[in-house]
Amino acid sequence: FMQRVAHTADLIITDSHHSKRDIRHHLAVPEEKIRVIYLGYDPRYQPMHDAQALQPTLRHYAIRQPYLLFVGVLEPKKNLDRLLEAFAIFQQTFDRGKDHQLVIAGAQGWFSDHLATTIAHLDLESQVRLTGFVPDDHLVALYNGAEAFVFPSIYEGFGLPVLEAMACGTPVITSNVSSLPEIVGEAGLLVDPTDPHAISQAIITILSDDQCKATLKAAGPHQARQFTWQRTAEQTYQVYQEAYQRGAHR
Repeated sequence: FMQRVAHTADLIITDSHHSKRDIRHHLAVPEEKIRVIYLGYDPRYQPMHDAQALQPTLRHYAIRQPYLLFVGVLEPKKNLDRLLEAFAIFQQTFDRGKDHQLVIAGAQGWFSDHLATTIAHLDLESQVRLTGFVPDDHLVALYNGAEAFVFPSIYEGFGLPVLEAMACGTPVITSNVSSLPEIVGEAGLLVDPTDPHAISQAIITILSDDQCKATLKAAGPHQARQFTWQRTAEQTYQVYQEAYQRGAHR
């Protein structure tokens, strides 16, 4: 069905160059039919400079600082098992590791029931906070309060949480696969998502290297400003105009 629809369409819009390559590979669509238009983010995601303003939200979710943050639906492609392994390694090898919580913010997805078992197996029950779904207004505070945002997803067509974290000035650690490198650019640390030791080391780098942390905090909002819904709308309108012109000349 998807292949038939893709070949019938005059043009196809997708939200990353990685997704474009997937469409070409899996659906055998000619490159000239595909247009890449990046998504944007809600402007409420921005740095909060009043640390006290974070506290009501953190108390609401029983989060204590310092903490590391993950945001996303809890499902296999998010690679949470490896994130938990990396957090356990971090706690064992970093001198201040035991001081940190890992906050996992997101709704339950499919095949996520085993997370509690993994957390118990790694002896992390007191160090990991599963918040469930968090609305946007609260997420802004969670991003801003975090020492780092860790997102070792195996596959993302775009990766909106990474963009939101950068917009808030939160240092980002994410995967060196799928669309994530093109969204993050030079504004985050890229790691092999299959290697818990590499993820752990990236966390330690941010927490122990003040210059690295400051650089990422400054680079994130600058990188995020390239992705706006205004630009998305304008480019989408142009593609619709192009498709209309193609139809008019048939």
